[in-house]
Amino acid sequence: MIPNNLFNIIIPQFIEEKESGLPGLYFFINLKEMLKKLIILAWLFHISALLICGLPRLSDPGFADSYLARADILYERSDYDSLPWYYTEALKISSGLNDTTNIIRCYLGFAEYYRLISDFPEALEWLEKARTFIAVMTQPHNELEAYMDYIKGKILAGKGEYNEALKFIRKAAESEGSKDHRKNSRYLNYIGNIYYMTGDSDTAEYYFRESFREINLETDGPAVEKSWYYINISKIYRDHL
Repeated sequence: MIPNNLFNIIIPQFIEEKESGLPGLYFFINLKEMLKKLIILAWLFHISALLICGLPRLSDPGFADSYLARADILYERSDYDSLPWYYTEALKISSGLNDTTNIIRCYLGFAEYYRLISDFPEALEWLEKARTFIAVMTQPHNELEAYMDYIKGKILAGKGEYNEALKFIRKAAESEGSKDHRKNSRYLNYIGNIYYMTGDSDTAEYYFRESFREINLETDGPAVEKSWYYINISKIYRDHL
C-alpha cells in the first residue's frame, strides 16, 4: 500500500501546474484514488477466494487438536496461566463434534491445572467428569485412564493422603505398561517424590533411579525428566551429609 504522505510530497510539486492550467496535479490526484480502489478490490478478491476455497471452520477437529497441543507446550514450560483458555476453546469445539477423546483430554487438563494451583475440590470435580466419560467409552483407552489415575494420585499426595496416592500412581504405571518410557519415568519419579515426602529416602532413591533408567530408554539426549533425577538425587545426598 502506498502511504498517504507520499502523495503529500508529490502533490504540492504540481500546485503550480494547476494554477498554470497544466494537467499534472489532476493526474496524480486521480492516480491516488485509483490506487485506493485497487487496494480495496484486491482485498475483496482475497476474501472471495477464501469463501470459494473454504474458510477454516471452528467445527474442524484440527482446531481442538491445535489448542490442546499448544496447552501441552505451555504445560511443559511451566507456563500455566493460559491453560484454562486453551482447554475452554478446545472443549467448545470437541463438545460440538461429540469428540469424546478430546473432551476427556480437556477435562483432565482442567483437573491438572486446578491441582497445580492447589484447588483440589475443583480438580476432583473435573476428574470425575473425565471418569464418567471414560466409563462409557466403547473401547478401553489405557492412556487416558493412566493419566487420570496419575492426576488423582498427585491430588491425593497434595492433600497428604500418601498411601492412597501411591495406589493410584502405581495403577497408572501398570495401565501404561512398558510402551511409553517417558510417562513411566514420570510416574516413577512421582512415586519417589511421595516416599521422599514421607521421609523414606532410601525407597525414594530407588524410584528416582528407576525413573532415570526409563527416560534413558526413551532418549539419549537432554530431557526434563533427567533434570528431575539430578535435582532429586542431590536432595537425598544433601540430607545424608
